[in-house]
Amino acid sequence: MKLSTFITPMLAAATALGVYEPYGGHVVHVIEFPDLTAKEDYQVSGMHWDFYTGYWIFLATRRGAEELRDTEMSGNTYLIKYDLYKSEVIWTLNLEDRMKSNSGQRRWGGFYGIIIRTFGDAGFPMIWWMGSGPAGLVKISGLANMRDSRVLLIHGSNGLIGYLDMLRDFGAEPADWLESSYGNVRIRDVQSITLPPKYADKVALLTSPTRGVQVMQNFGWKWTKDDWLNHRHSVQHTHGVLVPPADTEKNGQPWETVQVGSNSVFVLSRFKDGQKRRTGTTRISGVLRTSPS
Repeated sequence: MKLSTFITPMLAAATALGVYEPYGGHVVHVIEFPDLTAKEDYQVSGMHWDFYTGYWIFLATRRGAEELRDTEMSGNTYLIKYDLYKSEVIWTLNLEDRMKSNSGQRRWGGFYGIIIRTFGDAGFPMIWWMGSGPAGLVKISGLANMRDSRVLLIHGSNGLIGYLDMLRDFGAEPADWLESSYGNVRIRDVQSITLPPKYADKVALLTSPTRGVQVMQNFGWKWTKDDWLNHRHSVQHTHGVLVPPADTEKNGQPWETVQVGSNSVFVLSRFKDGQKRRTGTTRISGVLRTSPS
């Protein structure tokens, strides 16, 4: 499985993505969004790439939004569809007022375990699922679509993996929750999950800021409801760990794993942008303008 890595420089004035080739050991391309997040410090996450159109869909959240009180909202949580080839925004959807708390106060769109469903053009957004789990309200940190329209979701607070059937008009309670483990240790800070299409839902990539990207498969090589959610098959086998690039280990943490064609990529957050020539610039700045290979 050939790997490339997208790096998100969270400390820069504007958001940029750097494509890293681990076999060559260098950055081969940089993608910037100069007009998208130039005025605020945003975190880019929840990225999805459409193989057929080349469009990206991702979530851009102003950092610190989760620290607001219940009666406030950031107004800066956007779902964005972007054409990387033309460097154009196709559409944006502000999620600031797409949910309400029990007291009727609006909160920012990414609060806890809310899943919002829209049409392909971002029309008619609606709250599809109000997350809940064994310990109450679930903070979802990652979603991955399966080929049968089911979704795996990550319980952000303790690393549990749940299952929802997206064929329903509204989301129902997951039938079961499983642990994502590395050896006998539960990974509590898993941030995202990716099912590489190349492996037909048989392999999952679980991204953790502290443990890198875990390459895991389900026991029996099956990801159906009966096997994935049956406790007889709840033990996943870890086949390896994708670590951050050596140039960025001290400046970034893996936060999001993204599938691009036959390649798998992961996003590093809190990375200092070498192009901005800021204090603490890493050695990676010397190759940021290298042409794609």
